[in-house]
Amino acid sequence: FAQDCLIIRDKDGNIHNFPGFNTAQKYVHAKIEEQKRLTGKVRALVLKGRQQGMSTYAAIRFYRRATLFKGVNVYILSHEQSASDNLFKMVDRFQSHNPLAPSTGKSNVKELEFDRLDSSYIVATAGQRGGGRSRTISLFHGSEVHFWHAAKDHFASSVQTVPDLPGTEIILESTGNGP
Repeated sequence: FAQDCLIIRDKDGNIHNFPGFNTAQKYVHAKIEEQKRLTGKVRALVLKGRQQGMSTYAAIRFYRRATLFKGVNVYILSHEQSASDNLFKMVDRFQSHNPLAPSTGKSNVKELEFDRLDSSYIVATAGQRGGGRSRTISLFHGSEVHFWHAAKDHFASSVQTVPDLPGTEIILESTGNGP
């Protein structure tokens, strides 16, 4: 799906078809798929090196689900506004160039609503306390969780919105910040 339908901007600023997963992404994908096969759901904590493409991996994984299946609500929570903006630009680029892109009922700076699928893709910043409350989320990606302000509150309010059901996924990733 990603190689056939999605366009990315690489580290050099060039826009082209997604070339396929890199070594780090392949490793994480294999582990996540194994967990999904064994438990029916994903609960992953990824300690990563800088610029290994884990946010891109999660964006591709979750965009695919939200645009091909009904009733999938994606919530991405990043550590700072500029990172949230970049994550949404990536997904907006996927949507704009995807030959199979579903119609959107709402499309704004931080949200895509796939109206006919009753699915959504929301990107937020961990600046306000309690982000994610009052939603039922199918797929949650916490980006750079070690750098979230009010991390305990964000974790509790966001992760608790993901039901403990088959098909749900929580991926938390972060680079290290000292010991």
